[in-house]
Amino acid sequence: MNSVQINQTSNVVVSIPQEFASVFSGIHTDLQSEIKQYLAVKFYLQSRLTIGKAAEFAGLTRNRFELYLADNKLPISCLNFADIESDLKNLDAVD
Repeated sequence: MNSVQINQTSNVVVSIPQEFASVFSGIHTDLQSEIKQYLAVKFYLQSRLTIGKAAEFAGLTRNRFELYLADNKLPISCLNFADIESDLKNLDAVD
């Protein structure tokens, strides 16, 4: 049986005041991609997205997303001390 994946998207419109329009003139990069990457990082750092889902949201491979985080001096792992401590206890329980 073949599976079919349907991708649905939502569009968001952002209004920019005229006084800031000059900031965006002459930008030679894809502003939409930059905004998606910014939001992916923000949601990842807030633990609202896993690193894999954040990479997907940003339109990057996981490896490229990790490099993007590192290039911007952002943490690649959002584990806190309690998470690590819990993982260690779980590992001890397995032994």
